[in-house]
Amino acid sequence: MISTNLSGQKTIFVTTNGDIYVDNGFNGRVERWIAENETWIPVMSVSSPCYGLFIDICDNLYCSMSLHHRVDKKWPDGTRAIVAGTGIQGSSLDMLNAPHGIFVDINFDLYVADSENDRIQLFRLNQTNGITVAGNGSLTVTIDLHWPISILLDGDRNLFILDYGNSRIVRSDENNHFHCIFGCSGEPGFTNDKLAYSTSMSFDSYGNIYVSDSGNRRVQKIHLSKQSQVLTLSYNQPRFHSNATWDANATTFTNESIVGQYPGNIFVNSKNTIYTYNPQTNKILIWENKSSDNPSKTISTNLSDPQSIFVTTNGDIYVDNEFNGRVDKWIAENETWIPVMSVSSPCYGLFIDICDNLYCSMSLHHRVDKKWPDGTRAIVAGTGIQGSSLDMLNAPHGIFVDINFDLYVADSENDRIQLFRLNQTNGITVAGNGSLTVTIDLRWPISIVLDGDRNLFILDSGNGRIIRSDENNHFYCIFGCSDEPDSTNDKLAYPTSMSFDSYGNIYIVDQNNHRVQKIMKIIFCRKFSLYFHILSNFNVSLLHRYCEICSNTICIDVNSTKP
Repeated sequence: MISTNLSGQKTIFVTTNGDIYVDNGFNGRVERWIAENETWIPVMSVSSPCYGLFIDICDNLYCSMSLHHRVDKKWPDGTRAIVAGTGIQGSSLDMLNAPHGIFVDINFDLYVADSENDRIQLFRLNQTNGITVAGNGSLTVTIDLHWPISILLDGDRNLFILDYGNSRIVRSDENNHFHCIFGCSGEPGFTNDKLAYSTSMSFDSYGNIYVSDSGNRRVQKIHLSKQSQVLTLSYNQPRFHSNATWDANATTFTNESIVGQYPGNIFVNSKNTIYTYNPQTNKILIWENKSSDNPSKTISTNLSDPQSIFVTTNGDIYVDNEFNGRVDKWIAENETWIPVMSVSSPCYGLFIDICDNLYCSMSLHHRVDKKWPDGTRAIVAGTGIQGSSLDMLNAPHGIFVDINFDLYVADSENDRIQLFRLNQTNGITVAGNGSLTVTIDLRWPISIVLDGDRNLFILDSGNGRIIRSDENNHFYCIFGCSDEPDSTNDKLAYPTSMSFDSYGNIYIVDQNNHRVQKIMKIIFCRKFSLYFHILSNFNVSLLHRYCEICSNTICIDVNSTKP
């Protein structure tokens, strides 16, 4: 324990030799405790507290002066300068608003938690304009921030953000996509799975995170999982080349003799196991492989006309059973059914997010409900009243929740797709009627899926087609593009549900044709315009070998983003 004369200390930084730098801004200085002789000395005069301190690899000292909206730097020779912000509150790229945590990498790039602007700014060496790398104003917005306060970079330059206002920790990945890793409810709490207005965080050498959980008056240790650090999803999100195409003629995966009349929903898991439901026999049908037309397994149920199905990574099956007033769960471990959510209308969309929160799209009540594992429940989209304003829905059906807890809703009767950011009641129209960048009209969109690059795939039921977005947020048709329902293999008749397999093939419940269709992703050998259908048992390496024989040809792999 080290005694000090500090007043209102905000930050601390320790160097490799054990010297401790501490904010003492209320006394007008930054102080250094010298480990060698255990004495205190002043090292920098300041006119406000340093809400962030950092010592870079050349022993330059940085102070984030929140009250003055700037970051100051002091060199070892005493030279001093403002290196981020102007000293005036603002939101332009050269300005800051109440900056807090800072981080300086080995290239002397300065990252600033620009708290009041709800963003993270990157200031390259000797540049006065920052680059918004996360949050409000980012060119690739994948997450909203609310008062970010502390930032870290890991060894791969992935960014970790302590999002104070949402009481959570957010992480970026190699594609600059952000997702929550802890405290993902977005609400403060005192239990061990939550934070309350935390102010600072730091890694140990094992990757565990220590957090100053100020609102709870404690320091929390968040252990790095000994399991795979890669987020495991139960559903497939393949990545596609921008020129990816699908066969214009689908094949019938299974027909009325197996799935019955008017089948409703389909789910393909990450192991390419296929789940659907026969409404006449009251059985869930499961294909663990496609060696036979008949399912490899069936599960008898007491369901009544279920509208949706979702399967988790451990094989648990969630099914709408509203006509019996609930959502039911089939537990794979002991093969038993339990009720998990009471509902007052059918769930035309079901989804389980990465934190095991359950979502039900109640079309008849014009809203989406969410239930947390602790039993808490809330409306997270829509008001319960039919309408077309941004906070309302009209007969919502399919839903999709990404790893940032952003909720996409097929707002069917409004002919649009709505995006509801975490804890936001107003949706953003990302496709269809009312979109700011209208590139396609929709008619009763009913099912939605995001691929691995966050491109949107829409089952446009009223037009009997599949729509895809690209990286420029332009939409175009990839199947059933005649807009006319029919029973031929190039058309659909009021389809209700779709799901990817891991190869990028699309499975669709073609309801009015009483069948499940498989639309196959195509691989091209460009020179000869040859294409191969990717089947679940197809050996892709053979295709590559074939293409190598063809001189000057380029193959596009099924999951590749580059030719």
